[in-house]
Amino acid sequence: MTFKSVAIFLTIFGLFNGMSSSAPTMYDLVVKRVECIQLEENYTTDLSCSVNLKNATTTYMQINATFDYDLIDPIIKVTFNYRFTVYRKFLIDVAEDFCGFYKKGKNAPVINLIWKTLNEASNFAEGCPFEKHKMWYVKNYVFDSSQFPPALPTGDYRIDVIIHNSADKKDILTVQIFTVIKRKLMADLKWN
Repeated sequence: MTFKSVAIFLTIFGLFNGMSSSAPTMYDLVVKRVECIQLEENYTTDLSCSVNLKNATTTYMQINATFDYDLIDPIIKVTFNYRFTVYRKFLIDVAEDFCGFYKKGKNAPVINLIWKTLNEASNFAEGCPFEKHKMWYVKNYVFDSSQFPPALPTGDYRIDVIIHNSADKKDILTVQIFTVIKRKLMADLKWN
């Protein structure tokens, strides 16, 4: 996805320069399952992903990984996929420099979108570089739907998050987040 198409997407959904819509979301985003896939052998140990159900519309994600090598400049690749008959790329397909975002304030629209809640639920702020033999985790993470567009097509989605090691140009780990977007009932909407 080119910069122009990302800018158009963010402008359309009112997210450019950190703006979010004040209208309530018209849907519930429910995480059904999370899968971790090790892409390079001997790069990660103690790898686990799980989802815990809080209630019918809220799930907590748990992700743990220990890297066997220092990750100096990790690139985070994020792809949104919508299930037509099979999963196909939908709206977002970006690669963002995590340490550039965290340490140098580089522009990373997708990381910026989830950083507040991710920072509270993880130890990623201790990273850059991500030290080897240390457990990196995301604990009790819930997507903050107020940061998402006010309306999205209902259906099944898969969000692929790939951790890429810039030093040796290898994709190390993929986290696949399977979600469902369901319409809210009119009685559930809270207007500001």
